[in-house]
Amino acid sequence: MRSTSIEAPAPRLTLAANRAFGLVWLCVTLFQVGLAVAQLVMMWWVYEATDSPTIMASMTAFSTVAMLIASPPAGVYVDRLDRRRLLVAVTLCLGIFLLIPAVLLALGRLRVWHCFPVSIAMAVASSFAHPAVSASLPSMVPPESLVRANSALQLTFGLSGVVGPMLGGLMVAAGGEAGALCVTAAILLAAAGCVGLARWSSPCLGGKTGSSMLRELGVALRFIRDQAALLSAVVLTAVLNFAVAPLNVLMPVMARDVLGLGPAGYGTLGSVFSAGMLGGVAALGVKGTVRRKGRLILWSVIWAGVATCAFGLGRRFLFTAGTLVALGVFIGVTNVLFSAALQTLIPDDRRGKVLGALATLNQALRPVALMLVGLLADRFAAPQVIVASGLMLGLSAAVALVFPGIRDVP
Repeated sequence: MRSTSIEAPAPRLTLAANRAFGLVWLCVTLFQVGLAVAQLVMMWWVYEATDSPTIMASMTAFSTVAMLIASPPAGVYVDRLDRRRLLVAVTLCLGIFLLIPAVLLALGRLRVWHCFPVSIAMAVASSFAHPAVSASLPSMVPPESLVRANSALQLTFGLSGVVGPMLGGLMVAAGGEAGALCVTAAILLAAAGCVGLARWSSPCLGGKTGSSMLRELGVALRFIRDQAALLSAVVLTAVLNFAVAPLNVLMPVMARDVLGLGPAGYGTLGSVFSAGMLGGVAALGVKGTVRRKGRLILWSVIWAGVATCAFGLGRRFLFTAGTLVALGVFIGVTNVLFSAALQTLIPDDRRGKVLGALATLNQALRPVALMLVGLLADRFAAPQVIVASGLMLGLSAAVALVFPGIRDVP
């Protein structure tokens, strides 16, 4: 029997006056900045050490598989445990763990294989942190503020994406990878402190007494199966993640080999993409209530495919940066609306486990794509692979417009 000892939720204030939401927003911002710096350092160091897109793709594929495995049980624990304490523990542990590669770099003993467990640790931490934040959001803000709240959180992804890669690139160019990872660890420890100060209704919903994790995951999968909008969203997002997987892996290749940029230029490309995300989510935050979310999601994905093709065709820095800004705008709009739709469709006592199951299902094809992109990048030019990915992205959303499901989300 599910526990009913749930404390009464605190009054949910406007976003500007909501201290808990503000601290969680700051925590997520610092968490994402830390991840962005660490990912840039690892990807750049591996590419400099190996000159192989295949090894970079393999590292990303391993981390994606780790996320696929970790997300379902992470979602179950998000429903079983105090979500605030879970966020503190995950962020604190990741910050401490990243000191290990920093020390190895400083001693000159870091090896390529060391980067794989680091990448896996970041993926597992994200598997716990993201559903914990998303599942907690409806406990902090009223339903009519969910789009604005999700826009504010997506702003953190855009803001961290602007600051993180640029900060990481500058730190690598100025002081080396070891110092950049030490700064990352400090950022994550600060993030843990922020969420530790926050207070919101975070009930341990648990599940049926004695229920196993597999039984609770079965509940989540049946819920997804019975919701037409969720089921169609799983299919679409799995295809989309397959299509966009090459971008992160091939970004350093485009930066160094096509555009002739160094680590600072590589970081700038990631920053302009995130600047576009900032613009997209800020526009939704100002608008607030959005109708016909499903159709707007699909049209945003179609235009994201067009922008991806243009990115692959770019040969000049300004043009390429402009395509990444546009891509960021459309991805930002898609993420905000998708998150708001999920939070309203999924009840609180199932939100963590359903979000965890969705994360695994959505990412199911990504490891395959990452392994393929490594092989394709060794045989074909990186721009050709990116253009093909953009075409797949746009066509999959165009097909989804024809059939009922996600297009019908109000």
